Amino acid sequence: VGPKGRVYVSSRRGKNLTMLEDTDGDGRADVAKEVQSDPEWLHGVYFDGDTAYVVGVRKLWKSPVLPDGSLGPKTMLAEDLPDGGQHNNRTLAVKNG
Repeated sequence: VGPKGRVYVSSRRGKNLTMLEDTDGDGRADVAKEVQSDPEWLHGVYFDGDTAYVVGVRKLWKSPVLPDGSLGPKTMLAEDLPDGGQHNNRTLAVKNG
């Protein structure tokens, strides 16, 4: 869950990150918007305030969260994560301190 209670989901079939938003307060998403894509599969996302950290199979980057919930330009943090073998899914764990 990102800023303003928006939910972000990645797709194993697509290579994108989708934002889901409930704009009318009925508890159901009425907006589904692709907010970022990459040539490799996207797997994990972590939010630190208005910054999203996104991980793919071999890359990690950050992007600003824009007022409409979409993600701005990518700043690459790593492009050479080790090969996951037959398990390419990546998740993020953040340790504070």
